[in-house]
Amino acid sequence: MVSFFSVSTLFAAREPVRMNWDSAPGLILAFVGLGIFIAIAVYVLSKIRAGQKSEEVSPSEMLRAFSDMYESGDLSLEEYRSIKHYLAASLSTSVSSREKSANKKGSDREMELERLLRGEKR
Repeated sequence: MVSFFSVSTLFAAREPVRMNWDSAPGLILAFVGLGIFIAIAVYVLSKIRAGQKSEEVSPSEMLRAFSDMYESGDLSLEEYRSIKHYLAASLSTSVSSREKSANKKGSDREMELERLLRGEKR
């Protein structure tokens, strides 16, 4: 059985741990490389997220585009009316859900929807 006195003398007799300065530049270089890697990863992820948000097209933007296509003759009146009916329904649901959070914004969107449905341009 080992006594407490002999264990404590073993630890007391050891020299303090000293920094090996020969490995410090490698350690610093590793941390710098890790920092650069993290910065690049954050940049790439932010660009991916921004790209995903910009790809979403709102129904009002689509309605404007289809209105322009109808005016230029690319769509028939029947096609334009069916598209307008579909987009108006999706716009009204999105407007009604947003009205709950902000009445002013919702009323502005309703006015925009009515103007778009009448075929008026900005």
